[in-house]
Amino acid sequence: MAWLRLAMAALVAASLGACVSMPAPMYQPSVGSSQALLASAGTSIEVGGFSAAHGVENTALGVRGSRLEPGSDGTYAGYLRDALATELKAAGRDGEVVYDRTLRVDHEWDSSFLGAIAIPTAFDNYAAAVQKLLQALFTDPGFVAATAPRPG
Repeated sequence: MAWLRLAMAALVAASLGACVSMPAPMYQPSVGSSQALLASAGTSIEVGGFSAAHGVENTALGVRGSRLEPGSDGTYAGYLRDALATELKAAGRDGEVVYDRTLRVDHEWDSSFLGAIAIPTAFDNYAAAVQKLLQALFTDPGFVAATAPRPG
């Protein structure tokens, strides 16, 4: 009977370790995005408000029973806005709303059946997905045209 108690205690301990809550990783500008912004140097750009589409969960991201906590304002739209502002500041381009469009990118990565491997990998790939989305923005022909230098 003691071995059954030990087995149950081990099972409970293992299942508790899988439920974690982590803050979203601090966003770091990507080289590709900075190069795209610098190549289209022109007017300064001001970052407007961001919001999630209707029906999209904006305050919780579940990963196998674990939770990735959003950015500084408690929303993922805010995390994306902060990431964009970080990219623009890194390229010296912060300053008017000239572009408003919805973009989508897909980002996939290898995962594991084991939560101890899959959950941190998913959390790490969140910032990479945001970088990919911002790079799609900075290379979008509409964004490039909207941010191109304007004649005097």
